[in-house]
Amino acid sequence: MAHSVTTNSMKFMIVGLGNHDYPNTRHNVGLTLVNKLAQHLSSDWHKEADLQGYTAHASIPLASTDDAEQINLVLVKSKLPMNINGRTVGQAARKYAISPEDVYLLQDDLDKPVGKFRMKQGGSASGHNGVKSCQTVLQSQDMPRLMVGIDRPTSQSTVSDYVLSKFDSSQR
Repeated sequence: MAHSVTTNSMKFMIVGLGNHDYPNTRHNVGLTLVNKLAQHLSSDWHKEADLQGYTAHASIPLASTDDAEQINLVLVKSKLPMNINGRTVGQAARKYAISPEDVYLLQDDLDKPVGKFRMKQGGSASGHNGVKSCQTVLQSQDMPRLMVGIDRPTSQSTVSDYVLSKFDSSQR
């Protein structure tokens, strides 16, 4: 009798939040991270006009079981401005049939020192417009988020200029 291999796969979407037109800025930490992840996974970016952004795909086999289990990743980066990144995210989630709790957002965080990070399981956007946009379009606050510190400017009035500034060499 022939043995059949059962294929079980899990699918996740990893989104780098940012402003495509302002590369290498503090607000683009999410884009920088998703680019590094795609590079690490040897995944190439493909422009998807219907998403107004780019996707890269990777499959990671799980060797811990006898079944042919794998994790399928859809990496996403939007060409839209940060405050409407959710349009791309929502379209990609629908296209690839990924539920909000399996959409991981990579974002900058003003309330953490540069380089410090934490995972947050859903909840409030805490004033982050890219996260708000994703939550609005996906009609959910269930997206897990990797929040990467970019520090906070000394004056509240300079937040918009600060997030669009580049890291200095010691912070990179």
